[in-house]
Amino acid sequence: MLVEVGATRDVLDALLKDPKYAAQIEVIDLRGWWYKPDGTLFAPPGGRQVAGRYTAGYDSAKTTPEQVYRQIREYRDRYPQKAIVHQIEASRQQTWAFLMGGGSLLTRRLEYPHLEDPPTYIAPEAAPLIQPAYDFLRTRLATELPRMRPADLATSAAGPVWCLADKKRPVLVYALKGGRFQVDLRGVRGRFRAQWLNPRTGKLTPAGERVPGTAVAEFTAPDGQDWALWRSR
Repeated sequence: MLVEVGATRDVLDALLKDPKYAAQIEVIDLRGWWYKPDGTLFAPPGGRQVAGRYTAGYDSAKTTPEQVYRQIREYRDRYPQKAIVHQIEASRQQTWAFLMGGGSLLTRRLEYPHLEDPPTYIAPEAAPLIQPAYDFLRTRLATELPRMRPADLATSAAGPVWCLADKKRPVLVYALKGGRFQVDLRGVRGRFRAQWLNPRTGKLTPAGERVPGTAVAEFTAPDGQDWALWRSR
C-alpha cells in the first residue's frame, strides 16, 4: 500500500516529524502551501477551512521559479527517500525548477472528456510547455533520473543555476537566465560530452568535449534565455 499525505504545512510537518506516522508516508504532496515571489510564506493553518479553498486567496502560479525550487529542495533534502508531488499552473521555468529541486510528479490539472465521448487520450492543457522536457527525460534520462539528486555543484553570477547529480557527479544543469556559469567536475571520471538542451524545442546541440582532471569547467549558454546542459557519456 502506497500512502500519500497532502495537507497544510503545519499538519504535514507534524506528521513527518512523528516517527509513528513518518515511516508510513511514502509520498509528500506540497500543494497546501508555497513561497510567494518575495520569499514570504503562504501557509494557512490546518483545521480552519475546507482543504484547498484558501488557495483562492493567492494563486500559486504567481510565484517564481526560484521559490518553487526552494520549496521542493527543502523537502527533498529532508526526506530523500520519499516521492514529492505538487499541483501548480506551472510555466516552463517553474516546471524545470520543480524538476531540478528534486520533485517527482507535477500536475497542472486533470482534464475530463465528455461523458459521451470514447475513452481516448486527451493531451493536458498547455502540454507544449513541457513536451520537450518530457521527451528528453523519457528518452535520455529515464534510467538515471531516479538516482539523481539536487547538488550545489554549479554557480553563476548571471542568475539561478541548478544541478542534478548522480553520486555527486553533475549530470544535468539548468540555467534559468542562461549566461556564463561554472560546474564542479571533480567527481567526474573519463572523457564525456556536454550538450545544450533547448527547453523550448527539445533540440540538442554540442557544448564541447571535456576531459577528466578539470576541477571547475566554465560554460556559456547560447543566449540569456533558460538553457539546460546535459553531461552525456
